[in-house]
Amino acid sequence: MASLQTITGMAYLNTSEVTNMRWLFGGCSVLRSLDVSNFNTANVTNMSSMFQACSGLTGIDLSNINTAKVTNMSQMFYECYNFTSLDVSNFNTANVINMNNMFDECRSMTSLDLSSFNTAMVRYMGWMFGACYALRTIYVGDGWTTAAVQFSSYMFSSYYNLVGGQGTIYDYNYVDAAYAHIDGGPSNPGYFTKKSAHRLGDVNGDGDLDVSDVTLMIQAILNSSAIDLGVADMNGDRIIDVVDVTQLIAYILNI
Repeated sequence: MASLQTITGMAYLNTSEVTNMRWLFGGCSVLRSLDVSNFNTANVTNMSSMFQACSGLTGIDLSNINTAKVTNMSQMFYECYNFTSLDVSNFNTANVINMNNMFDECRSMTSLDLSSFNTAMVRYMGWMFGACYALRTIYVGDGWTTAAVQFSSYMFSSYYNLVGGQGTIYDYNYVDAAYAHIDGGPSNPGYFTKKSAHRLGDVNGDGDLDVSDVTLMIQAILNSSAIDLGVADMNGDRIIDVVDVTQLIAYILNI
């Protein structure tokens, strides 16, 4: 599989009865593109190592992937070194038990949005975010919990840039699930940032992305005033600046 660069005919695959996709694309390290938009994964329970070591990809469209029955997501994106972004906003994780090494070695991602995740059933989170050297922000929502977790060793191993929503910086003394929650500041430090209820770029919270949002963002930058990081940080670098303004304008203009 290490020499496979392209896969054709994926649209003809009927996966409606498949229950196990473990290692389906694992080890395809020189694959340059991958289209799984036609996949029917409604009956799949195991996605362990499904994309492991797909290091030739910078990302993948998972918008059509149904994870409602999945119980195992361990090593799902392990060693995807060059993923610069990963949209898992449609993932239903209500039945997932194992997330060990799920994003381990995703070295190029700067932010990760897990705000849709329901982790009430998850027992294993060991090395979940291991060696994600560039990862600075992890967004979670109300469905995130570690109440059932039994194993979380080195969940945050080898971090240098991770910062919680209230400014908590990575501490080598806390690498398991102890800080795997929304940052509450000095009284309750955590590594995660709460996802705003508003969509990214909707600075004024009116539900639309338009020039008023751009204006408010510029005013906040010029006056050094506080602004909702979860809404205004368009590029996920935790700094609100002209880059975020430019990206918001481009999004509005559909560039």
